[in-house]
Amino acid sequence: MKTMNKFGLKTLSLITDLIPAQFEAEILDRGDYLVWKTSSQPNYFWGNFLIFREAPERDVFKDWKRLYQMEFETENPTFYTFTWDSPNFNPTYLKSFMDHGFRLDIETTLVTKRPELPPKINKDIVVKPIVSEADWNSLPEVHVNPNSSRSIDSQIEFQKSRIKTFKELSKRKFGHRFGAYLEGKLVGDLGLYHQDGIARFNEVATHHEYYRRGICQTLVYHSCIHAIENFEVSTLVMVAVDDYHAINAYKKVGFTALEKSYSLTWWDRKIFGEM
Repeated sequence: MKTMNKFGLKTLSLITDLIPAQFEAEILDRGDYLVWKTSSQPNYFWGNFLIFREAPERDVFKDWKRLYQMEFETENPTFYTFTWDSPNFNPTYLKSFMDHGFRLDIETTLVTKRPELPPKINKDIVVKPIVSEADWNSLPEVHVNPNSSRSIDSQIEFQKSRIKTFKELSKRKFGHRFGAYLEGKLVGDLGLYHQDGIARFNEVATHHEYYRRGICQTLVYHSCIHAIENFEVSTLVMVAVDDYHAINAYKKVGFTALEKSYSLTWWDRKIFGEM
């Protein structure tokens, strides 16, 4: 992991976040923390954040806010995102954040070395890398969540802004975005990017009109097989929101929970709405 993990991170979720980041983000090592900047996407929460080496061991609310303001050169950020490179934390030291409207997010990192054929496989689905411009143009719609407080237009624009990076990763042979096709239509999508023998899944999505058809499990399984056969990887990594139903789908493909990761986010609700 020497090539990928040049910052000496410990948690697998953050280590594998570095694979796609090298083509779109600037990461600065400040010793006790890292600064992750994506100048091309200034409103991307997970493109502009701080990674602390350790979980808070005291009330660091004012200190972390000050560092964020300094690093991103603004006295009034429209959002803050913090995480730490440790699977533990003391809730006592997060109280000030929670009292000021921050949200604590918990994610589970899952891994597999031997993907399993899931019980709910959809044999009508064809899984293949996304290549054509028509399919790239269809990709943003697959990620639309009609129940989100964010407008459909803003969701589509955000996904469009990511396509350049996705194409660059494919061009440089770090992996692909894989599409799930039903009767020729793109109905599911995920990214799978690899380095140093590890492959990390990225932004798994099923078109909202095609839920509960086994598309997610089918797409993940066939993408795993492709990675093992073509990418020379031994470990596949998936990161999912802790209480999200998709975790069970991933477990049915042979993934098992390895560790948890934590983050704190605050955003201006007047600008971004509820999330």
